[in-house]
Amino acid sequence: MGVSRLHPVIMRHTQAERVKLDRMRANAIEAADQCRNPTIPEIVAPLEFAAAIAALGRRATWWFCDEEARAGDPVAALRAIWGSGWEERGARSADRPEGGFGAEERAILMRRPRTSRIALGPAHLCAQTRPP
Repeated sequence: MGVSRLHPVIMRHTQAERVKLDRMRANAIEAADQCRNPTIPEIVAPLEFAAAIAALGRRATWWFCDEEARAGDPVAALRAIWGSGWEERGARSADRPEGGFGAEERAILMRRPRTSRIALGPAHLCAQTRPP
């Protein structure tokens, strides 16, 4: 885990009816327990894509996990964005919609200054936890 806040963004391929904050909170609690992390991230209300982009501001450095990005080392990608001191700045959240980014969403993100995409490999993670 290691994040302090989860902020869902409603994208073109998001299955919005499945975005349930109570369920997200329960998953976050279970994940924190599995990771032996004593803190649970704040779960905030979802934003539509356009509102989320506007909220970032032009000066924000942002990276996003994209299934169409070339596979590579995420740490190297972060260092390329933030330089060698990225670890001290704290990680920013990376959002990946359940159904992937729409072409127009990806294009909007890639036109933003200080925005890069990274690949986390071919696996797709689900918000499911291990059985007790």
